[in-house]
Amino acid sequence: MNSNEKIRNYFKTFFRITTLTISFPIALATKVIDTERSHRSGAELVAIFPGIFGEYLRSGFYKLTLKSFGDDCCISFGTTIGRNATIGSRVYVGSYSIISNANIGDDALLASRISVISGMKTHGFSRRDVPIREQEGDCQTISIGKGAWIGEGAIIGADVGEGTIIGAGSLVTKPISDWMIAVGSPAEVVAERP
Repeated sequence: MNSNEKIRNYFKTFFRITTLTISFPIALATKVIDTERSHRSGAELVAIFPGIFGEYLRSGFYKLTLKSFGDDCCISFGTTIGRNATIGSRVYVGSYSIISNANIGDDALLASRISVISGMKTHGFSRRDVPIREQEGDCQTISIGKGAWIGEGAIIGADVGEGTIIGAGSLVTKPISDWMIAVGSPAEVVAERP
């Protein structure tokens, strides 16, 4: 290991320890209160810290609050992740993304302004005499396979397979199989990956 790698590892360790120390009270508060609202408040708070410090802070917070949060992830500025999500290792999530109930596999790349919603039927609307907010919906956990790449501004409402590419601005309304390329609104498979 050369001297530059040693210095880099020193700073990584320093940032991890510092940000875990700062994120611990925030994470503890969300665990003690244990509601979706308390988790969302903590996620919004850590989302506003810029730069590398913010990335380490978010990683520390989510490592302490999610069921599973892998190593070497980068969660960018302005991004929030719901408390029922699981995040694999080496996952990148761009700025201003919102991830609800999702399982994201290792090495997945999600560009900026991605929305991973809890399926396409989160709100019921079959009755006119009952407000939509009071009607039962069907919240699902969405899976994004390992090595998938989701383009800028996509909305993901169904499962995305391993190694699959979703084009920028696409709306995924039905599951997309492994190793496909899908684009559009609604997203349609246009090719299989080589």
